[in-house]
Amino acid sequence: MDFAEFPITIIPSGERITISFVTNGVPELEQSKLPFRPEDIVDLRQQMEFAAQNAWSQGASDADELTPNPVRELLRKRGCELMNALFSGRAQKAFIDFYRREKTQNGRNVRIRLNIDSSLAIYPFELLFCEESNLNCHLGLFPSVSLVRSIQGHRTDLPASIEPPLRILLVGTRPRGFPVLKVEQELKQLHEALDLPGIEIETITGRNTRQQLQNRNGQTFHILHFMGHGDVLEAE
Repeated sequence: MDFAEFPITIIPSGERITISFVTNGVPELEQSKLPFRPEDIVDLRQQMEFAAQNAWSQGASDADELTPNPVRELLRKRGCELMNALFSGRAQKAFIDFYRREKTQNGRNVRIRLNIDSSLAIYPFELLFCEESNLNCHLGLFPSVSLVRSIQGHRTDLPASIEPPLRILLVGTRPRGFPVLKVEQELKQLHEALDLPGIEIETITGRNTRQQLQNRNGQTFHILHFMGHGDVLEAE
Protein backbone atom coordinates (compact mmCIF):
# COMPACT_ATOMS: atom_id res chain seq x y z
CA MET A 1 0.00 0.00 0.00
CA ASP A 2 1.51 3.32 -1.12
CA PHE A 3 1.37 6.27 1.28
CA ALA A 4 2.31 9.90 0.83
CA GLU A 5 3.45 11.32 4.16
CA PHE A 6 2.17 14.59 5.60
CA PRO A 7 4.32 15.39 8.67
CA ILE A 8 3.17 17.89 11.26
CA THR A 9 5.21 18.82 14.34
CA ILE A 10 3.57 20.08 17.54
CA ILE A 11 5.82 22.10 19.86
CA PRO A 12 4.39 23.04 23.29
CA SER A 13 5.12 26.45 24.78
CA GLY A 14 3.20 27.09 27.97
CA GLU A 15 -0.52 27.05 27.22
CA ARG A 16 0.08 27.45 23.50
CA ILE A 17 1.55 25.22 20.79
CA THR A 18 3.47 25.88 17.61
CA ILE A 19 2.42 23.88 14.55
CA SER A 20 5.14 23.14 12.00
CA PHE A 21 4.13 21.83 8.57
CA VAL A 22 5.09 22.08 4.89
CA THR A 23 3.17 23.71 2.04
CA ASN A 24 4.43 22.83 -1.45
CA GLY A 25 7.90 22.19 -0.08
CA VAL A 26 7.98 25.40 1.98
CA PRO A 27 8.17 25.06 5.82
CA GLU A 28 5.55 27.07 7.71
CA LEU A 29 4.66 27.79 11.34
CA GLU A 30 1.34 28.57 13.00
CA GLN A 31 0.41 29.34 16.59
CA SER A 32 -2.52 27.57 18.23
CA LYS A 33 -3.86 26.33 21.54
CA LEU A 34 -4.97 22.86 22.58
CA PRO A 35 -8.73 22.90 23.15
CA PHE A 36 -8.89 21.08 26.48
CA ARG A 37 -6.79 20.26 29.51
CA PRO A 38 -5.26 16.89 30.46
CA GLU A 39 -7.80 16.52 33.28
CA ASP A 40 -10.59 16.77 30.69
CA ILE A 41 -9.07 13.73 28.98
CA VAL A 42 -9.36 11.76 32.23
CA ASP A 43 -13.07 12.67 32.38
CA LEU A 44 -13.53 11.57 28.78
CA ARG A 45 -11.91 8.20 29.49
CA GLN A 46 -14.14 7.68 32.51
CA GLN A 47 -17.25 8.38 30.43
CA MET A 48 -16.11 5.89 27.79
CA GLU A 49 -15.36 3.21 30.38
CA PHE A 50 -18.76 3.74 32.02
CA ALA A 51 -20.50 3.48 28.63
CA ALA A 52 -18.53 0.32 27.81
CA GLN A 53 -19.41 -1.37 31.10
CA ASN A 54 -23.12 -0.58 30.66
CA ALA A 55 -23.13 -1.79 27.06
CA TRP A 56 -21.28 -4.99 27.97
CA SER A 57 -23.80 -5.78 30.71
CA GLN A 58 -26.54 -5.41 28.08
CA GLY A 59 -24.80 -7.83 25.72
CA ALA A 60 -23.49 -5.33 23.15
CA SER A 61 -21.06 -6.97 20.72
CA ASP A 62 -20.28 -4.24 18.21
CA ALA A 63 -18.36 -1.00 18.66
CA ASP A 64 -21.26 1.09 17.32
CA GLU A 65 -23.69 -0.51 19.72
CA LEU A 66 -21.16 -0.18 22.49
CA THR A 67 -20.96 3.60 22.36
CA PRO A 68 -24.23 5.46 23.05
CA ASN A 69 -25.04 8.42 20.82
CA PRO A 70 -24.18 11.08 23.45
CA VAL A 71 -20.71 9.59 23.86
CA ARG A 72 -20.16 9.33 20.10
CA GLU A 73 -21.16 12.98 19.79
CA LEU A 74 -18.71 13.87 22.53
CA LEU A 75 -15.93 12.01 20.71
CA ARG A 76 -16.81 13.82 17.50
CA LYS A 77 -16.82 17.17 19.31
CA ARG A 78 -13.43 16.53 20.89
CA GLY A 79 -12.09 15.29 17.55
CA CYS A 80 -13.29 18.46 15.80
CA GLU A 81 -11.71 20.62 18.50
CA LEU A 82 -8.38 18.85 18.08
CA MET A 83 -8.64 19.11 14.29
CA ASN A 84 -9.30 22.84 14.47
CA ALA A 85 -6.37 23.29 16.85
CA LEU A 86 -3.85 21.40 14.70
CA PHE A 87 -5.21 22.06 11.20
CA SER A 88 -6.49 25.61 11.28
CA GLY A 89 -5.86 28.33 8.74
CA ARG A 90 -2.94 27.58 6.41
CA ALA A 91 -2.27 24.17 7.97
CA GLN A 92 -5.80 22.98 7.18
CA LYS A 93 -5.58 24.20 3.59
CA ALA A 94 -2.14 22.59 3.20
CA PHE A 95 -3.47 19.23 4.41
CA ILE A 96 -6.67 19.28 2.32
CA ASP A 97 -4.75 20.30 -0.82
CA PHE A 98 -2.15 17.60 -0.12
CA TYR A 99 -4.81 14.93 0.40
CA ARG A 100 -6.73 15.84 -2.75
CA ARG A 101 -3.58 15.97 -4.88
CA GLU A 102 -2.19 12.66 -3.68
CA LYS A 103 -5.52 10.85 -3.75
CA THR A 104 -6.98 12.13 -7.03
CA GLN A 105 -3.87 12.83 -9.11
CA ASN A 106 -1.37 10.28 -7.80
CA GLY A 107 -3.71 7.59 -6.46
CA ARG A 108 -1.87 7.41 -3.13
CA ASN A 109 -3.16 7.15 0.41
CA VAL A 110 -2.05 9.74 2.96
CA ARG A 111 -0.18 9.11 6.20
CA ILE A 112 -0.36 11.91 8.77
CA ARG A 113 2.71 11.73 11.00
CA LEU A 114 2.30 13.67 14.23
CA ASN A 115 5.68 14.53 15.75
CA ILE A 116 4.87 15.43 19.34
CA ASP A 117 6.64 16.19 22.59
CA SER A 118 6.30 13.53 25.30
CA SER A 119 4.31 16.02 27.42
CA LEU A 120 1.53 15.83 24.81
CA ALA A 121 1.38 12.02 24.65
CA ILE A 122 -1.78 11.91 26.80
CA TYR A 123 -3.81 13.82 24.19
CA PRO A 124 -6.06 11.55 22.07
CA PHE A 125 -4.96 12.81 18.67
CA GLU A 126 -6.42 9.63 17.15
CA LEU A 127 -9.85 11.27 17.64
CA LEU A 128 -9.05 13.92 15.00
CA PHE A 129 -12.31 14.53 13.11
CA CYS A 130 -12.27 16.27 9.73
CA GLU A 131 -15.57 17.90 8.72
CA GLU A 132 -14.39 18.50 5.15
CA SER A 133 -17.06 17.09 2.80
CA ASN A 134 -14.82 14.44 1.19
CA LEU A 135 -13.82 13.06 4.60
CA ASN A 136 -16.37 13.90 7.34
CA CYS A 137 -15.18 11.30 9.84
CA HIS A 138 -12.47 10.50 12.37
CA LEU A 139 -9.27 10.45 10.32
CA GLY A 140 -8.16 7.25 12.05
CA LEU A 141 -11.22 5.48 10.60
CA PHE A 142 -10.95 6.83 7.06
CA PRO A 143 -9.77 4.06 4.69
CA SER A 144 -7.32 6.18 2.73
CA VAL A 145 -5.79 8.01 5.71
CA SER A 146 -3.28 6.60 8.20
CA LEU A 147 -2.60 8.47 11.42
CA VAL A 148 0.61 7.76 13.35
CA ARG A 149 2.44 9.56 16.12
CA SER A 150 6.16 9.86 16.84
CA ILE A 151 7.37 10.93 20.28
CA GLN A 152 10.25 13.37 19.99
CA GLY A 153 13.34 12.50 22.00
CA HIS A 154 12.76 8.74 21.76
CA ARG A 155 15.37 7.22 19.48
CA THR A 156 16.51 3.67 18.88
CA ASP A 157 19.46 2.16 17.05
CA LEU A 158 18.97 1.07 13.49
CA PRO A 159 17.60 -2.48 13.40
CA ALA A 160 19.86 -5.34 12.40
CA SER A 161 19.34 -6.97 9.02
CA ILE A 162 16.71 -9.74 8.96
CA GLU A 163 17.14 -13.10 7.31
CA PRO A 164 13.82 -13.92 5.57
CA PRO A 165 11.15 -14.82 6.24
CA LEU A 166 9.90 -11.78 8.15
CA ARG A 167 7.90 -13.25 11.06
CA ILE A 168 4.98 -11.22 12.42
CA LEU A 169 3.00 -12.00 15.56
CA LEU A 170 -0.53 -10.55 15.70
CA VAL A 171 -2.06 -10.38 19.19
CA GLY A 172 -5.70 -9.38 19.65
CA THR A 173 -7.52 -9.01 22.98
CA ARG A 174 -11.09 -8.16 23.94
CA PRO A 175 -11.14 -7.83 27.76
CA ARG A 176 -14.40 -7.43 29.61
CA GLY A 177 -15.32 -3.96 30.78
CA PHE A 178 -13.65 -2.14 27.89
CA PRO A 179 -14.95 -0.89 24.52
CA VAL A 180 -15.19 -3.77 22.05
CA LEU A 181 -12.65 -3.62 19.24
CA LYS A 182 -13.23 -5.03 15.76
CA VAL A 183 -10.29 -7.40 16.11
CA GLU A 184 -11.55 -9.92 13.54
CA GLN A 185 -11.98 -7.21 10.91
CA GLU A 186 -8.47 -5.84 11.51
CA LEU A 187 -6.98 -9.34 11.41
CA LYS A 188 -8.67 -10.00 8.07
CA GLN A 189 -7.29 -6.74 6.63
CA LEU A 190 -3.79 -7.48 7.93
CA HIS A 191 -3.74 -11.01 6.51
CA GLU A 192 -4.89 -9.71 3.13
CA ALA A 193 -2.32 -6.88 3.10
CA LEU A 194 0.57 -9.09 4.28
CA ASP A 195 -0.11 -12.09 2.05
CA LEU A 196 3.26 -11.65 0.37
CA PRO A 197 6.30 -13.84 -0.31
CA GLY A 198 8.84 -13.79 2.50
CA ILE A 199 6.32 -13.02 5.27
CA GLU A 200 5.05 -15.44 7.91
CA ILE A 201 2.17 -14.53 10.24
CA GLU A 202 1.03 -16.09 13.49
CA THR A 203 -2.09 -14.94 15.31
CA ILE A 204 -3.05 -15.01 18.98
CA THR A 205 -6.64 -14.21 20.01
CA GLY A 206 -9.13 -15.46 22.55
CA ARG A 207 -9.23 -15.62 26.32
CA ASN A 208 -6.03 -17.65 26.91
CA THR A 209 -3.70 -15.04 25.42
CA ARG A 210 -1.10 -15.43 28.18
CA GLN A 211 -0.87 -19.20 27.70
CA GLN A 212 -0.59 -18.84 23.92
CA LEU A 213 2.27 -16.36 24.38
CA GLN A 214 4.04 -18.69 26.80
CA ASN A 215 3.73 -21.52 24.27
CA ARG A 216 5.79 -19.41 21.88
CA ASN A 217 8.70 -18.80 24.25
CA GLY A 218 11.96 -19.22 22.39
CA GLN A 219 10.45 -18.46 18.99
CA THR A 220 11.71 -15.47 17.02
CA PHE A 221 9.36 -12.74 15.80
CA HIS A 222 10.49 -9.56 14.12
CA ILE A 223 7.27 -7.58 14.49
CA LEU A 224 4.61 -7.60 17.23
CA HIS A 225 1.28 -6.03 16.26
CA PHE A 226 -1.01 -5.60 19.29
CA MET A 227 -4.74 -4.95 18.99
CA GLY A 228 -6.14 -3.90 22.34
CA HIS A 229 -6.39 -1.07 24.84
CA GLY A 230 -3.54 0.90 26.35
CA ASP A 231 -2.79 3.91 28.49
CA VAL A 232 0.00 6.40 29.09
CA LEU A 233 1.96 6.07 32.33
CA GLU A 234 2.25 9.63 33.61
CA ALA A 235 5.44 8.71 35.49
CA GLU A 236 7.13 8.18 32.12
